[in-house]
Amino acid sequence: LERSSSQILATSREPLGLAGESVVRIDPLPGDTAVELFMSRAELPGDVDEDALRAIEKVCAAVDGMPLAIELAAARARSLPLNRIADRMTAQIPLLKRPRTFDERHGSILAALDWSYNLLAPSEQDTLKASSVFRSPFTVDDVLNLMDRDDADDDLARLVDTSMTRHLPESGNFQLLEPIRQYALHQAELADEVV
Repeated sequence: LERSSSQILATSREPLGLAGESVVRIDPLPGDTAVELFMSRAELPGDVDEDALRAIEKVCAAVDGMPLAIELAAARARSLPLNRIADRMTAQIPLLKRPRTFDERHGSILAALDWSYNLLAPSEQDTLKASSVFRSPFTVDDVLNLMDRDDADDDLARLVDTSMTRHLPESGNFQLLEPIRQYALHQAELADEVV
């Protein structure tokens, strides 16, 4: 008998841990691709004016090219002017929600991040909250200097595995995408742990 093999493509926020699994990490969308996704989801014509294009670029940059955030922001284009959406991006989490969806976890950035955050161990949650003070890339030592523990490197590795933190291989640093950073900062504020 001839053995047949099959391949399965699965999307997940973290590796499944299966034998023979190959992990392909998807980076945030680059500028042009992010703008294209926004325009497609907002059902905008390809020939928008310069002001509209600048507003779309501002929105995509504010969410660091995160596809779900772009899609949710684009859904707002049906009811809000583009420049208004762009101006409101400093308060992303309340803005980026969809009133109705079949999958509640993807109905808003808040729901998606709540779901991922609640799967983290308490120490991982603490490390994520501590990392939220960094707007730019940071090191393990940066996080250790904020915490009363010396094992944040394990937590950071887990946060990378769960797609809550990005590892930048060229520098060895870590980075939170802006929607995740704002969420983690909000969680720190709720716990009265702002550094």
